[in-house]
Amino acid sequence: MPRWLMACRSPRASMPSAELRWKTPDRRRFAAALADLGPVLCLWADRPGGTPDGAPDLHTLAQPSWLCHACAVTRDGPRESLTVCDEAGVARVRLHLLPDTDYLAWDALVAAARDVPAAPGVPSGRVDRARRLRFVTQRLGPCELLCVRTPGTASALSWRTAQQLAQAEGVRLGG
Repeated sequence: MPRWLMACRSPRASMPSAELRWKTPDRRRFAAALADLGPVLCLWADRPGGTPDGAPDLHTLAQPSWLCHACAVTRDGPRESLTVCDEAGVARVRLHLLPDTDYLAWDALVAAARDVPAAPGVPSGRVDRARRLRFVTQRLGPCELLCVRTPGTASALSWRTAQQLAQAEGVRLGG
């Protein structure tokens, strides 16, 4: 499975002892499952010719091909992330579970994806941005669009966790 061409960081940057599991998501339900999560930390790389406001790759989030679920217990507590990859196996977005995230929705999203028997390796790549986001779906005729919003207030623990994760990934947390 190909890696990001701009190599450097992996899910293990913020969780060195992470257990990695590759999965294939149910594309029909993934966007709605993202909307159920509430606030998450979202990390992504700017793409040449990408969105001018620097939004994450919503097409890949709406139609992911691969997920890499990372899980670890660190000195700061439990950590989980999902790296979302496109059809070519290129890692596009990494989502981190935060204290304000709906843990049951996160578990349901991970459980709904099927395990891939042969592990393709560790996804790696450059990340340029980190923001606390929440996903929403909006109907436009027969289509359902995936959109991002800035979540409202967050607990001090959620902000601190987001800052620690962004720092471990080597990026500044955006507002």
